Amino acid sequence: KGFRCACARCESTSKNANAEKTLTGWRCADSLCVGVAAHDAFATTEDESPLEDLLICSTCLSGTAVGGVSKRDATGAETRWRTAIDKSREFGRNGDHAESSKIASDTLAECANSLHKDHVVQHELRLALTAASVKLGDWRVVANTARATVVSMAKGSCFLLNGSHPGLADARNTLADALERIYGDEGDTQGDKSDFLEEALVNRTAMCEALRVAYGDEHDATKKAVAKRDVLEGKRRTEK
Repeated sequence: KGFRCACARCESTSKNANAEKTLTGWRCADSLCVGVAAHDAFATTEDESPLEDLLICSTCLSGTAVGGVSKRDATGAETRWRTAIDKSREFGRNGDHAESSKIASDTLAECANSLHKDHVVQHELRLALTAASVKLGDWRVVANTARATVVSMAKGSCFLLNGSHPGLADARNTLADALERIYGDEGDTQGDKSDFLEEALVNRTAMCEALRVAYGDEHDATKKAVAKRDVLEGKRRTEK
């Protein structure tokens, strides 16, 4: 027997439809348009339209930001980019974090103008680049990629993800760690770092709330997160 789901995602059909398209969408040619040229290269739904058909924005009917792209070309490109994700992770597993980082970074730059920033391929590339950069101690890259992941996942938490999603909590923790590292690195003199502690604290606080919901106050993970937040809060008061 089936029961109708009443979760926020299922109840907000129109919003969900638009949000889910960004996960597989190509950027619209109109930079002011909020729509995407939806294309799931690995969709299981039936789509009998010719592979030569060009991708079209479902909102304004424009083409893609990189010109005329056929379904065949889009599928080929996405297959190549997904293969790069696997290669980056494989190099990381084998301990070659520099090559892992390079592959993820180069591929992310290659597809950034084509795919929506929330596209699953961009998301997975950011995760691969973040993981490699943590091993390399490149905290600026870690902060930038983790921040983009947090922004993307937090936006989706309205209807695609629960706000306590472990992936979002982990991205917040990684971002906060990177910001604290950069702030404490006297050799890093790239611009003003005064806001880094504040941003780190915002993410640590949000992570604590997520873990409370997911595991409860007495869980070790929650206690450790709260302890790190309290230490950071004390540091911020001292710095002020």
